[in-house]
Amino acid sequence: MDNETRQFGRQPERPRRPRQYFPDPSEQQQYSPQPEWEEPVYHQEPEPRDSSNTAAVALGVIAALATAAAVLFMFLWRGAAEDANRPPVTETVTSTQMATTTVTTTTTSRPPLPTAFPTAPTLPSELPTELPPDVRDDVEGFLESLLGDGQ
Repeated sequence: MDNETRQFGRQPERPRRPRQYFPDPSEQQQYSPQPEWEEPVYHQEPEPRDSSNTAAVALGVIAALATAAAVLFMFLWRGAAEDANRPPVTETVTSTQMATTTVTTTTTSRPPLPTAFPTAPTLPSELPTELPPDVRDDVEGFLESLLGDGQ
């Protein structure tokens, strides 16, 4: 009574579940593994050859492209021939214009261009090995301010 569920009133009839049949062990068939495994024999048949040929396909594609190009050029040629056979269009246009132009000339005098150009300075034959004192002092002062008093 501990784990029972009680329902009040008339209980509907439960459908009967099929019963599982367990045969008598003496009636059971005895299964035994196959005594030997026979390796299946496969007959080797020649593989069907692929009948597609790459060269034939390529030639077919080239022939199709050449035919399409020939048709295209035929239509272009016919159109150009029709344009060439047309008489030229002549159109006569007469236009008359009158114009009055005033021309003003301004003359400016410029100094004449020099005919002789100055010559380039020549380098001395011997270059100095030391800097002049005023340049040397400027360079030393710059280096001292840049590097911080020779430290």
